[in-house]
Amino acid sequence: MGTTKNQQLFAAEIAYTYNQFAAAGCGHMVAGCAFDENGQYHGNKSTKEQLNIRHRGIVGAMDYLNQMTGNAFKTKLVVISGVGLGAQFQGVKASSDETHFQEEMKTRCAQYAYAFKMFDTGLPADKSLKGWREHYQNYCGLSEVAALGRQMVFIGDDSEGLRMGALTPETNPYGKPGSFFVPALRDTFKEYGWKGFLIGPMLVPSNKPPTWTGPIWPTRTPLYMSSDGVMIPREGTLEAWEKWLETTR
Repeated sequence: MGTTKNQQLFAAEIAYTYNQFAAAGCGHMVAGCAFDENGQYHGNKSTKEQLNIRHRGIVGAMDYLNQMTGNAFKTKLVVISGVGLGAQFQGVKASSDETHFQEEMKTRCAQYAYAFKMFDTGLPADKSLKGWREHYQNYCGLSEVAALGRQMVFIGDDSEGLRMGALTPETNPYGKPGSFFVPALRDTFKEYGWKGFLIGPMLVPSNKPPTWTGPIWPTRTPLYMSSDGVMIPREGTLEAWEKWLETTR
């Protein structure tokens, strides 16, 4: 979002989709839009300067988006992920104040919220429950979002939910955090009065093709798919759902 070209490209893609819905009489069903992670810092702390670029870019993109949609998004919600993997927010308060972001967004959307992704948030030196609480609040900057008085949307992972086994005691499904990351995040949400805490599955199919060489096989979250107007259950995904449910119950 740091360049005019990127702002225009983002707005054009969202506007095209929205305008197709609106032409079909379904524009009212679009709740808003989301700005995903901006740059990949792999768990490193974000800075005010990085978030200045982020905030100014969002303001510019929203101007283009409203121009392309007849100001439709002035009545909709905007969700903003932080900087890089893990959605770091350190520096977000200072940046919001410096760029007058809250005032700018009041004329461009109905409401906006920040989104925090669990994935790759870095590791605290102290891996106790206390250490993880401080890590979320200080290193990840969730305390700064709270100081802004903004809503927070928690996205369990880099997909739509937590990995299978993520809540099972003494398991370590992320390869790093261990068993304290969920209780610490829960305590952080309670301290700042954030009400919503949605936990859902991140489903990994077992039929990984032999040609796939990546570290993680792309996940599938839908339980059903449409084929010629008929809803068909995705058996492999349903099986993964059951396994996820068994490990998190």
